[in-house]
Amino acid sequence: MGTNDISALQPAALSKVHRFYKILMDNVNTMKSLEKTAKRALKGIIPAGLKRDRKIRLARRLLGQISQQTCRSKPLLPSSAIDLHAILHNRDRISEWSGIEAKLSELMAMAPSAAQSDGNRGVNPGDQRAIYHLIRALNPKTVLEVGTNVGFSTLHIAAALEANGSNGRITTVDITDVNDPNDQPWKGCGQAYAPRDMLAAGGYGEMISFVAQSSLEYLSDCKNKFDFIFLDGSHDADIVYQEVPKAIAALNEDGVILLHDFYAGLTFLWDNKKIIPGPCIAIERLCNEGAALEVIPFGALPWPTKGDSHMTSLALLVRK
Repeated sequence: MGTNDISALQPAALSKVHRFYKILMDNVNTMKSLEKTAKRALKGIIPAGLKRDRKIRLARRLLGQISQQTCRSKPLLPSSAIDLHAILHNRDRISEWSGIEAKLSELMAMAPSAAQSDGNRGVNPGDQRAIYHLIRALNPKTVLEVGTNVGFSTLHIAAALEANGSNGRITTVDITDVNDPNDQPWKGCGQAYAPRDMLAAGGYGEMISFVAQSSLEYLSDCKNKFDFIFLDGSHDADIVYQEVPKAIAALNEDGVILLHDFYAGLTFLWDNKKIIPGPCIAIERLCNEGAALEVIPFGALPWPTKGDSHMTSLALLVRK
């Protein structure tokens, strides 16, 4: 019906058309609302265990499409050389933390709330502290971080390297350019922020190199060697399965890999009954294929992580 045809309609007929259209759109909106309500209801009905099992099946199916990777373990530090309890309960480090915590918190406050939300900030405050303790204890000189995101983990690694007095260097890799306001995961929040600026404000800018590239591309072409690698990028099983052998190949002798979102035994860690199965499934396959790897989950930390819990999904990957 053209414009002239509409204008030719009697007012009463045109009014009926408008009413019909309104009723139709109201019904469409109602159906959309009902669909959303039904989806929310189903989420509440489906047991957490079934949701977990469905995630695990999907992860295994995608991982099964990847050809077998060669994975050597020799550059990794042997498990016998790690005492996590001693590292996390070190009295000197605990005392030291009370002096550095305020500075780090002030720097992180530079980030807008959208960047500090659980969906963007990466590791929780308890995990950030654990990373600081770990770097202080292991005293690496060169660190590779996969998954820069908001830069909070980078900040804690940098602070620990400075405290070690080692003139350490950090290379932090993210699939997006986290310092570009058009590419950040928290873009559109209305507040300018770049991890580079936060780290520079803390006096750590000179020790950090930012790379915008996928982890697999970076590690495949990597000519540098690192003492410590933190893998917190993609958590898909098929990516982690390919990422770990490449990361091990980029380690110096007795190097260490730190994993995030490792749910040991594919069990829940928190009351939210959620799980990220990828890292655990990927390491499981590598071990089944003969890699002499051992994972040491951090378990419960001496301090809170999120909510009322002390649990963490951090885990060390070492040599068996």
